[in-house]
Amino acid sequence: RRKMEEIEHLEQEIRKMCKQIDKEMEEVSKPKSKLSRQQKEDKVSVLLADAARAKDTYSSFRVELREILKEKGMVSYTEWEKKGHEHHRKIYKIQQELESLQKQIQNAPRDAGDRDAKDLNTWEAKEIIEEGKKVQGQSAKALARSQKLMEESETIAKDTNMTLKNHTEQMKATNADITEVSEDLRRANQVLRQISRRIASDKMIVCLILILILAILGLIIAKGMGKLSGGSNSSPIDCSLDFTKTTSACLSARATSAPISTPAPGGRRGSDTGSSELRFKSELLFANRGRTST
Repeated sequence: RRKMEEIEHLEQEIRKMCKQIDKEMEEVSKPKSKLSRQQKEDKVSVLLADAARAKDTYSSFRVELREILKEKGMVSYTEWEKKGHEHHRKIYKIQQELESLQKQIQNAPRDAGDRDAKDLNTWEAKEIIEEGKKVQGQSAKALARSQKLMEESETIAKDTNMTLKNHTEQMKATNADITEVSEDLRRANQVLRQISRRIASDKMIVCLILILILAILGLIIAKGMGKLSGGSNSSPIDCSLDFTKTTSACLSARATSAPISTPAPGGRRGSDTGSSELRFKSELLFANRGRTST
């Protein structure tokens, strides 16, 4: 449905344009027309442009006609194609008539009142002066526009210069900030390395402390279970050795195993026994002192 409306609109537009061109062309081609030669030439040029637009519209009409063939079939296509051919012949005829009329106007003898826009010899003095004033006024306006554009360009250049200056300062500030940030990052990396070394040292110290604590706990547990030399279940000491005779265990064993002697007549045997006991006690006291000092 939309394609049908589009092609109907194009067909009406072509018909309207051809009718308008025929009407204005008839007015120009009248023998007693009030239009001057220059006006007729201008009018014919406008009508030729209108005919060209009508031809372009006909080209669009042909494009839409292909869609009609796909959607509506051959019957509708044939009907609209017939109308298109009529419009094409009409437009071609109008273009031929306009070109013929244009040549006719150009070849017609020039009247006294007619003037050629390109030939100043056909102009009157007053017209030349007016045309000069008109050109001068247009030149003054063009000069004023040029001056205004120059002022605007100068203003834009100043604004651009200020903007570039501000951007340059911002870039310098940004560069300084980047340098400062880089320095901060460098210091931060140094601090991180120091912290890493301290953490590693602290870990080592903690490990050593844990090892010492475990060793102390092991000693305490072994001592409590009697597995050290001072426990009740320790192996017996060989007191026959020279370096074990002065130990407290050997001295205690000697004290307990020494025989109790009876006093001999004459007191000699008693004096020998007393001196032996005194020497044994001194050795035992010396051994105890040495153990206490260690």
